[in-house]
Amino acid sequence: MKFKVNKKEISKVVKEVARAVDSRISIDILKNILISIDDDSKQVIMVGKNAMFSIKSSLNTAEVMSPGKIAVRGDMFMSTLDSSRGEKITFETKEESGRAVVKTDAGGSYRIPIMNADMFPEVAKLESEKATISIGSSELATAISQAVSTSDSKSETRYAHGINMKSVGCDLVFTGTDARTGFSRAIIKQKEPLLPFDVFVPRESLGAVVSLLSSVDIPVTITIYDRFIIFKSSDMMISSQLYDLKYPNVESRILRDEQVNSEFEVDKDDFIASLKGIINIASKDSHIGSKVTITVKQDGNMVLGIETDSASAEEVVGVSIKKTDKDFSIEIDGAYLVRCLSSFDSGKILVKYGCVSSAGVIKMTPSTSDLVMATVIGTNKN
Repeated sequence: MKFKVNKKEISKVVKEVARAVDSRISIDILKNILISIDDDSKQVIMVGKNAMFSIKSSLNTAEVMSPGKIAVRGDMFMSTLDSSRGEKITFETKEESGRAVVKTDAGGSYRIPIMNADMFPEVAKLESEKATISIGSSELATAISQAVSTSDSKSETRYAHGINMKSVGCDLVFTGTDARTGFSRAIIKQKEPLLPFDVFVPRESLGAVVSLLSSVDIPVTITIYDRFIIFKSSDMMISSQLYDLKYPNVESRILRDEQVNSEFEVDKDDFIASLKGIINIASKDSHIGSKVTITVKQDGNMVLGIETDSASAEEVVGVSIKKTDKDFSIEIDGAYLVRCLSSFDSGKILVKYGCVSSAGVIKMTPSTSDLVMATVIGTNKN
């Protein structure tokens, strides 16, 4: 295999697929990026893969001298491209020596380990397509980010390690939870009803989708299969396994309009700054955690309080009361609440409070849209 290409262009593609490569993994072949060129297309295709998902990207501007297929050590290839000088590189495999040679137009020459491409795991055959959806990449990345904000990769509960994607009529619904404190949801509305599906997608796979697609706004096609989901743009494809678990039903924990006792509007930045200020007190007594008591009074003030063994703190934030029957008070995980609030773009947040199955519940949405929502469950202190 031999080809010549602009260094910036190949660096971009290598960094994209390298998101799926883990150099710490014990399986040597998965430390590699698969590079292939067929006789017909003369297109350079690169694939990075781990146990959960793969990323495939194409390089259309290379000058191909000879086709081939090889696996090259990903971290070393990326390091070579980052550290070498020059504008163009020539990539050539020397299979008899077990090396690929990378030469630059500035006179540099680098040798990187390669492995037999036949050892690289094949992408599983895709069967039983359930649904296909076309969507803008920035809208998709925003919805995923909202749902991921309340999931927890460190949780012992498997449900906190991924995101539920499902269709409800014309709505594409994303839900994430830490399986303990609350959950968040984002909805993307489609013009036509969607075919029914309900899948559980690993958080790591969706992190790659957000990282690679959030900076541009291009069409993305999502295809759902029985055991896989694929996100595809014009020159990139992210293929992920699905968790073989039924996602928990969070509908019963959503605060319905008839359960709302109080409703108010608050500035997001003021709310976050006040929460962080008092949570800082708790960090000095680490065993206390970040349990914050929120009291909203009918006079239009919200009082945030925290108390530890050795100190206490209180902040007052002005709110705009929309509805209230009486003062209310709830004890809640302040750090989790900050994560939820930080995921919203809007400057003003609409907050609703009520009780669901005797638990105190806060439901938050941006004042400008009800398509994103976060719910935090606490202890009713009234």
